[in-house]
Amino acid sequence: MSVLEEILKLSEKIKSMPPHEREALNKLFEGRNTESVSFPDITNEEALPSVDLEKELTILIPTFNSAGTVKKALDSLMTQGFRPKIVVYDNGSTDGTIELIEAMLRNRYYKEADILFKKTNQVPGGKNKNVCFMRYKLTELVETEFMFFLDSDIVLPAGVLKPLLTELKKFKNLGMLGLRYEQNPSHVKMGATALRTELAKKVKYVWDERACECIHAGKEIRSMGYDVAYFNFRGGMAVHLKERRN
Repeated sequence: MSVLEEILKLSEKIKSMPPHEREALNKLFEGRNTESVSFPDITNEEALPSVDLEKELTILIPTFNSAGTVKKALDSLMTQGFRPKIVVYDNGSTDGTIELIEAMLRNRYYKEADILFKKTNQVPGGKNKNVCFMRYKLTELVETEFMFFLDSDIVLPAGVLKPLLTELKKFKNLGMLGLRYEQNPSHVKMGATALRTELAKKVKYVWDERACECIHAGKEIRSMGYDVAYFNFRGGMAVHLKERRN
């Protein structure tokens, strides 16, 4: 039995999809790119800091009704040239996301990764409260020096995490370093952003009528005496698949 066949057997939500939507989901399991990656030279300066991604970085993915996108986000982590440590935390999905992830893990679909899957009942209050709550819960599980938030609808370019973390380690005054997935964002977005874990654990993740969680987090990082910036990767931007629904 294939992974997709098991998922279809487990999830009534996915089984009830219209044929064209099920076919689109089926295509997600065709031809994953896991070829080796060569990293670009991000600077001409000597004595770059050494980076051990497996020991120093934890990737955090909040999910909610992400069945149509989370696999592509996870696939992009398999193109980073190392065995990633990943924590996926679901906030009460009802579209088959939980069944999808559990079936992939049970079948060791991502055997080249170390993945922890957590889930909880959905927090009432819509996107403003859900995303912030999940970010807080995810940071509690991090033990590495650095962490990287990746939203479940963001696809990373191959090989970006090593130069991103190298940049963060090189500039000690950087507390939060994002990767672009919009052409001209007004501020650093949290959907694909690396942070120093000691700072991220101190942030009060909030979202109100005045500003989104990204703006609030950036202000708090700056208030701790650190800078917030975007990393302009020569390999290109990340891809935003769709608007999140939490």
